[in-house]
Amino acid sequence: MIVLPTSGDDTPEHVPGDFHRNSQGRPWVSNPNGTGRRLLYNRASSMWPFDDWTGIDPVYAMRGTHVHALCDRADRGEPLTTAFLTEGVDLGITDELQAHIYARWIVFRKAHGLTAIAIEQPVVNDAWKCAGTCDRIDMHGRQGRRVGDIKTGSDPVKASYLIQLPSYADAVEYD
Repeated sequence: MIVLPTSGDDTPEHVPGDFHRNSQGRPWVSNPNGTGRRLLYNRASSMWPFDDWTGIDPVYAMRGTHVHALCDRADRGEPLTTAFLTEGVDLGITDELQAHIYARWIVFRKAHGLTAIAIEQPVVNDAWKCAGTCDRIDMHGRQGRRVGDIKTGSDPVKASYLIQLPSYADAVEYD
């Protein structure tokens, strides 16, 4: 665990190459509008659930996971509950933005004729010797099956995406 010096009021100081953290080494989350700060950790176990080896601020991973769950709920026809929305707000995603993502996901999938036949499907590609979890396997009208992967990062065309999706397309379901 990284412990950073503080300015006396438990406000974390930033160390280049590290995340903003408090004196116990837990990362801070700020709401996008700049109001309020919260510690981010796994409330159930009171432990920080991510490793720092990726070099990516874990807050972004948790926000991405939440957006995936939003899309899952939309595909399954499940409503947005107060408890679920609160989890998003705790990550800095407003209720309004969550409702917008949920609604636009439904519109997007309908406009493109996509119907989920598998959500978060483990797959394996023996030829490429890799496995992963495909976010969606969809039926695309009469044109057959399609694979999809939800991305929430700022770079829509990362090199790793160009490898990930073709490996999923040639993969088979794994149980």
